[in-house]
Amino acid sequence: MSDGLKRKVMLETLHDIVDELDYYQLLRLDQNCEQSDISSAYKRESKRLHPDQSRSIDGIKEKANYIFTAINEAHRVLKEPDSRLEYDSMVAKGQIRVEDTALNSNADSGGSKDPSNAATTEKSKKYWGLALSDYESGRFESAILNIKFAIQFEPDNEIFKEWLVKAKKAEELAPKKEKNHYKLRI
Repeated sequence: MSDGLKRKVMLETLHDIVDELDYYQLLRLDQNCEQSDISSAYKRESKRLHPDQSRSIDGIKEKANYIFTAINEAHRVLKEPDSRLEYDSMVAKGQIRVEDTALNSNADSGGSKDPSNAATTEKSKKYWGLALSDYESGRFESAILNIKFAIQFEPDNEIFKEWLVKAKKAEELAPKKEKNHYKLRI
């Protein structure tokens, strides 16, 4: 079995069970681990499961991004001793996810179809946020430009491409503003 196929099977299997794993299991830690073990486990798992490691494998990108979101969320909750104590009490009550997290919003909104969660890199997030803001404000030319910038950082992002088409159509249908800035008002 090739390395790419092994990775694909591993990621698909992990994606199928990721919602059933608590944060300790996501980081492959024991619940009684030392606080200092959490950051090193996060580094190990984020390196092992980073979506860029799977970009050449067809059909796995969204699953890899979802798993990576889960790893980041686990680290964010467990890295601070106070939030870890709160989480431990939640686990004792049978709850394995913190409310209002990226994983919950992905599950509620259909995951990648929610445009606000479409960007996966920091550089593309900047331009994607500007594009969505411009689109909402009716500044379609600016939205198109920012979507194109975001696409430069994530050329395979289907949501970016869909919104680019959507913004171009909105630009065509929008009423044209008069471009004569020197027209005198009487």
